[in-house]
Amino acid sequence: FLCDQLCLEPENVLPEPWVRGRDLIACGFAPSPMFKKVLEKTFDRQLADDFRTPAEALAYAADQLKIKR
Repeated sequence: FLCDQLCLEPENVLPEPWVRGRDLIACGFAPSPMFKKVLEKTFDRQLADDFRTPAEALAYAADQLKIKR
């Protein structure tokens, strides 16, 4: 059982999120409750291959925060 858990297939391991809260803060946004929702949606779209680069993902997240102000 333990070996099964440790030997996960690569396709079953989630990638690191391209955008984190610290990235949004570096863009000048103050931390807010909206961060979590925007970051989750951005990560979902990353997993769906909606972005080609981390920069595209960051631009999307920043736009979402601007809309929700």
